[in-house]
Amino acid sequence: MGDYTTETIYRCRPQDAALLVAATEQDARFDALTKIHNNASQRVEFRGYNHDHEAHLEELFRFYLPDERVSLSEYAQHPLVHFRTVISSEVAEQANVVLDLIGKVQHDPTPIIASLKERMQKVVVFFEGAVAAPKQSPFMLQEHQRGLASAKQALEQFRLTPDDIRIVYELAMVGGFYSGDGPEELNEMDKRISPRHPIIGSLAQSFGFLKTIVATYEDAADAGEAIVHLQTYGT
Repeated sequence: MGDYTTETIYRCRPQDAALLVAATEQDARFDALTKIHNNASQRVEFRGYNHDHEAHLEELFRFYLPDERVSLSEYAQHPLVHFRTVISSEVAEQANVVLDLIGKVQHDPTPIIASLKERMQKVVVFFEGAVAAPKQSPFMLQEHQRGLASAKQALEQFRLTPDDIRIVYELAMVGGFYSGDGPEELNEMDKRISPRHPIIGSLAQSFGFLKTIVATYEDAADAGEAIVHLQTYGT
């Protein structure tokens, strides 16, 4: 499996999703997925890099909806098949949960700013450990030293406002994007805030995933359909 990922969200018949959930053998899972793929009323692809859209989901729920039982990051993981299903009776509920989350984020993005700074501090700690590691080549030592200097500088210069986070949300794309293909304004923010660790890009991916869920789930709820998320990988 490679690092580039595509998550396909299927709007499908409830009975097809039920077959997937009930499958206990790999062949049965693939048969169920084939039926879902062929019969789905809509397939929405979300593109990313190494599951970057999942990077902030759990902490967003922890900050804003700590008592919410819905999780967007729990997948049934089988060989070559990672999927998450939402039964038809819960699709509207989950769409409303995500809308509630988005509203709270836009009202007060402050917790996210503190979390991003903490992530940057962890990058500094990582490079400090890498520089101190024994038995590394002169080339790798130089690379780690450069990384440490860059991370320290980015941390010292860290400046983010609530409006910056709101801008990231507005720039986030339904359907996501592969590394380097996002909006130029996002790329510039990443370079300015954390040049060697794209925390803004991954936050935008999480926001874009939330936008994609709302758009897809609301239509599925109106049609009485179930939802299946399927993760696939590339190189």
